[in-house]
Amino acid sequence: MTGFRGPIVTGRIARPRRRLVSGVALGLWLTGVVWLLSHEVFVPQGEFGPSPRSADAWILMLHAAFGFAALWLLGLLWGTHVTAGWAQGRRRGTGGAVFGLASLLVLTAYGLYYCGDETIRPWIATVHWGFGLAAPGAFLLHRSVGRLRAARRRIF
Repeated sequence: MTGFRGPIVTGRIARPRRRLVSGVALGLWLTGVVWLLSHEVFVPQGEFGPSPRSADAWILMLHAAFGFAALWLLGLLWGTHVTAGWAQGRRRGTGGAVFGLASLLVLTAYGLYYCGDETIRPWIATVHWGFGLAAPGAFLLHRSVGRLRAARRRIF
C-alpha cells in the first residue's frame, strides 16, 4: 500500500509470513518440550544409572535448526513489524516483552552452546527452558491485546 509520500507502514504481518513465523515458533517450542521431557523427565535407567536416548541428540539438532530459523525471522520481524509498531506506539509493553524474551532465549542458547563451566551451565539451562516454556503465553498475550483493542473499537 502506498500513500502520497511513499509506502504506508502499518506493521501488520501478511498471512503467509504470519503462518511461517507461527510454524517456526511452534516447531521450536515443541522440539524444546520434547527434548526437555526426554532428557529431564522420562530418562531411562540403564545398568549403570541414567541412560541417554540416541534420539535426544537428533531432537536437539532439530531444535537448533528451528532456533536458527527463528533467529532469522526475528531479524525479519524487527525490520518490518517491530519498528513500525513501535513508531506507532502500538502494543509496546507486550511487544517489548516478547522481543526481550526472544533476546533472552537467544543469549541463553548461545550460553548453553559455548559455556564450558559446569557450575553455570545448569543455571543457564533452567533459565532457557523456563522462559522457553513461557514464550507461547507471552506471544498469545501480545496477540490478544491487539484483538481486544480492535474489538473494543468496533463496539464503541
